[in-house]
Amino acid sequence: MNKNCGYSPYNDRIKPEDGRIFENPWLVLLRHPEEQEWFCQGTLITDRYVLTTAICSEAIVANETIIILGEYDRTVDYDCETPNVCSAGSIIERVPHNVIVHPDFQNDTYENDIALIMLNRKISYSNRVFPDKLHMDSSTTINKQCGETPYSIRERPPSGRMYENPWLVLLRHPEETLHFCHGTLISNRYVLTTAICAIAVVTNVNATAEQQATEIILGEHDLSTETDCITAWNCSLPTTKRSVENVVVHENFTSKIYANDIALLYMNASIQFDNS
Repeated sequence: MNKNCGYSPYNDRIKPEDGRIFENPWLVLLRHPEEQEWFCQGTLITDRYVLTTAICSEAIVANETIIILGEYDRTVDYDCETPNVCSAGSIIERVPHNVIVHPDFQNDTYENDIALIMLNRKISYSNRVFPDKLHMDSSTTINKQCGETPYSIRERPPSGRMYENPWLVLLRHPEETLHFCHGTLISNRYVLTTAICAIAVVTNVNATAEQQATEIILGEHDLSTETDCITAWNCSLPTTKRSVENVVVHENFTSKIYANDIALLYMNASIQFDNS
């Protein structure tokens, strides 16, 4: 991943709470024509596609919803950092030509809450409108076959299979049966989750006799069985459990509007990678 993706006109020590123009050129706003305020956001991933949530896509109307790119400050016509540093040109607006929602999206549990918006026309990149390099076709840093899929798309069942999503983790309080949140394994020591979930995590330092440290469970597929098996001869290894040593919540997280709803969990010990 390009660590310098997006232009940052300041160093970390003087970085303000709010972003600056040119810093997040892949962010887009979704707005209904009859309303002034935007109702959802998305991420530009190519010159024709925007990544968003399935929940957001439910409110999108093809050829009508306005997709806004290159906007920073909605209170002014031209965004300027200083009198001599302004964004070039006006914002870009498009409408959705098509919306593709994950086929297994569950509205009640928010599972597979992801969707793609195809713009009615391509856009031209600039320093204020540019895709997220993590998802660009030119990216060589992501394994496009990450996770094992033991069946073709046409044979895909409603539920996932073993080995398919080996980065997913469960967060559970030991005194409870069911997990309370999910996360994504991003290294052998860190888990990415939401700030809302992280607030409920009990670290080793804060654990008590009444409230034990939160468990991080890796390699789980079927909660109803002790050992997960595709066949009698093809079973996964036992699940791996870790506790949480430290929680890092985004410093600008706002629970009222879920802004910056992201956090990192530092596990008490590293893990060994395998196919589960």
